[in-house]
Amino acid sequence: MAAVRILKLVTGDDVIGIISEAEIDKDRKVIEVKAPHFIMMRPKKDSDNEYVLGLTPYAPYAKNSTIAIIPTHVISICDPNEDLWN
Repeated sequence: MAAVRILKLVTGDDVIGIISEAEIDKDRKVIEVKAPHFIMMRPKKDSDNEYVLGLTPYAPYAKNSTIAIIPTHVISICDPNEDLWN
């Protein structure tokens, strides 16, 4: 079942998107991510201890808006916090 999830990659990056499992062939599975974006935090202007959340496209030059990630490159998968949408 496809759903919006956050992937923590082995690189330390957080990627958010609509994920589902797919098969390349019968022996290899990948995690498909539709509309993937990096989650970035940056300091709020004129503040030392407040941050704002930013999103930037992951693989912005890819032909399709769905990418495949090899499962061994993912440390964890979680549901986004409801505060992310407010």
